[in-house]
Amino acid sequence: MSTSTEVNTRDNDPKEDHPPLSTVPGNDVPGSGVSMMASTDSYRSYRALIFAVFACFMVSALIIVVLFFTGDENGIGSVIKRIGGGSSSGAGSRGGGGFCFSADTTVQTLKGQVPMKDLQVGDKILTAQGRYEHVYAFGHYLPNGEAEFLVIETEGNSQLEITPEHLLYRQGTSHPVPAYSLRVGDKIQPHGAEVTMIDSVHKTGIYAPLVSSGSFLVNHGSVKVSCYIILIQAYSTGYAHFADGTPFLPQHTGIHMVLTPYRMICTTFLGYCQGSYTQEGMPPHVANGIEILTWADKLPLMAQVVLLVLALVAFSALMVVEKIGLVLLAATFLLCRNGLGRHRK
Repeated sequence: MSTSTEVNTRDNDPKEDHPPLSTVPGNDVPGSGVSMMASTDSYRSYRALIFAVFACFMVSALIIVVLFFTGDENGIGSVIKRIGGGSSSGAGSRGGGGFCFSADTTVQTLKGQVPMKDLQVGDKILTAQGRYEHVYAFGHYLPNGEAEFLVIETEGNSQLEITPEHLLYRQGTSHPVPAYSLRVGDKIQPHGAEVTMIDSVHKTGIYAPLVSSGSFLVNHGSVKVSCYIILIQAYSTGYAHFADGTPFLPQHTGIHMVLTPYRMICTTFLGYCQGSYTQEGMPPHVANGIEILTWADKLPLMAQVVLLVLALVAFSALMVVEKIGLVLLAATFLLCRNGLGRHRK
């Protein structure tokens, strides 16, 4: 009886009747040797990918920062200027040297409306996004500089004094256009105010504050303007365009990307970007960035495309770092690395 019972118990033992799933082809389960090897290889690949992306971002950022901040006289912009055989600091084709806003143009600060001539690096001004941002530097700062300004009058007798090459936002466009392209009857952002008259005036005092978002509001919030000027002689030429004439890389976007390293330094160390200006009233490193863009515009189309791709990678890396912060990026990398390491084990 005991023998019979022992046999039946052994026959009914599921461990004996059914082989382990891990030994059946196509039934790998966590913990099996094959599955563990596959998981290890997978995690190792993920770690390598994360490291490669992180390294690409960091190397690109380092290269751009080194090139951009190699000194006022020997900076990359100065080198390109010598290679190109000229200067473009007087950008544009209509006089005024590119410049920007008159001394009397006002911006909204935390203390109320303030004229450009009284604005300081570190002040916060109202942007088109409805938030206040620090003025981290001036693209142009010429208290004694003279320029020819367009006087753009809109409904309600609001007047904007702006140099012809400066960019502003016309209603119905996603990217800013040069002020000289406006016509009576056009509407401008953000409220759709109609342009009723365009005149010109010669004045002393030229200013162009720079903020992180690249655009802000002037004259009691009546006009949305870019921080930047048009750099190419004719707006319809230079850089690739889509079939409808829209530039593949609007100049506002291009300048904003090129200034990323400068913007990162200035927003982190506001004092770094005060008090140093070229004869044209620009910070040396802003002038370098402008030289880079104007030099690139003279290259053959294929060279422009190659350079554009490389620049997009490098500056996109910098802009990612700018948005999420270098410390946060490093912390994310370490967390992913440690997490994948634990899974691998």
